[in-house]
Amino acid sequence: MELNRLGDDVKNQAGAEMAVVVVNSTDGVDSHDFATRLYNAWGIANRGFLVFVALADHKAEIVLGDGAFDETARQESQIVMNVEMTPRFRTGDPAGAVLEGARECARRILGVQTVQPAPEAELPPSPALAHPFVETGSSDRWIAWTWILGALAIAIGFTVKFWPVPCPKCREKMTLLGEAEEDAHLAEAEQLEERLDSVDYKVWVCPACGELKKDASIRWFSGYRSCPQCSVRALKTSSWKVEEASYDHAGLVQIDEDCASCSYHNSYTRTTSQLVRNDARDDSSSSIAASAAFLSSSSSSSSDSSNSGFSGGSSSGGGASGSW
Repeated sequence: MELNRLGDDVKNQAGAEMAVVVVNSTDGVDSHDFATRLYNAWGIANRGFLVFVALADHKAEIVLGDGAFDETARQESQIVMNVEMTPRFRTGDPAGAVLEGARECARRILGVQTVQPAPEAELPPSPALAHPFVETGSSDRWIAWTWILGALAIAIGFTVKFWPVPCPKCREKMTLLGEAEEDAHLAEAEQLEERLDSVDYKVWVCPACGELKKDASIRWFSGYRSCPQCSVRALKTSSWKVEEASYDHAGLVQIDEDCASCSYHNSYTRTTSQLVRNDARDDSSSSIAASAAFLSSSSSSSSDSSNSGFSGGSSSGGGASGSW
């Protein structure tokens, strides 16, 4: 999948992280505030970015981590939003808007060089999908887009998985090992990442000379991050409410980080947003918005570990906003 390859490029070339999130709606919550809180709740690296889209709200955000943010980066992100993203949304190309937005953020802000696939012959747009933002039947068209993109991703993944790989030594076609066979060639930590589904490993063997080739694909939304102590992608974050937020004060949440590969443990707290009265919303909408607000960026750590680096970062909200 193109976004997965881009994520690998961002990690390998810039030592950074990227995330792409597409939702239907933020249920009345300001999209930039929503995306910033999501960035901090997930702990995307300080040197990273989040591309966030709320389809039904016709809103898009680019949130930059504190380690990647300066005035130049903010200006570049707004250029990406204005030139690459919003025009594509307006012409009914949401997939292209998301992909090109992420790709240009990686290139302009992090200096990542990506290889784009050769353009295919242009086909006339399908009448049913030519204008997915028209009010009448727009939800049906979005469902159609979802099915098409999902089927395309499955087809691409199947092709990549079984496409013959030439041996780097003798150029013979290598054979992809099955899940049971590949474990013999994976380290204990790599087998753990496979069991946690945080990293997917593929092992190829050459039947002619016995050469081995091992590929690793990070599962970006597995819920696991790289451990700052052992570097294995086995760090799990859990949270529980210490104090509920109310209309008078903010809430308090404790965050626990534990690694399934080593003894690393870290606990810290973050505040959640104070509830805000809004007569324009009914009670059910306010409840949904409050539960969707995620965690605020303020935190205090009970250990000496830092939130900077490859994982566990934060954002002050720098970036770009767009609508269509």
